[in-house]
Amino acid sequence: MASMAKTYTFSRAAAAFALGGFAVLVVHQPFVALLHVLGFTPITPYSLRANRPWGVPIFLSLTFWGGVWTILIAWILDRLPRGWVYYVTAVGLGALPPNLMTWFVIFPLKVFPPPAQARRSGFSMRSSSMAPGV
Repeated sequence: MASMAKTYTFSRAAAAFALGGFAVLVVHQPFVALLHVLGFTPITPYSLRANRPWGVPIFLSLTFWGGVWTILIAWILDRLPRGWVYYVTAVGLGALPPNLMTWFVIFPLKVFPPPAQARRSGFSMRSSSMAPGV
């Protein structure tokens, strides 16, 4: 384990990025679809709607940022011993930082009013659905 932390290379970061992007596509977006079908969120999965400011489809933006978050999460988890602390930290890192970033950085930058923030967040379960895929 200690050797993994010392040899965190570009290939390890690339693998984490690919896994994070894959997790968005096969875990996160199907969970968003389930929430949408059940009426918990107006957000549609795999949305091709253009995202500001560059017009990238929303699901591709989410896939990219899921990969970026996974690099950071993998870097932190590589430094933890396996066991309950590892898994609790994995779930916490998969759920809390992305939601907090969305609520307190992204939404204010995009000038969404607070009621829209609650509706768009999918009751905070949207990003939490990625944690098991980590």
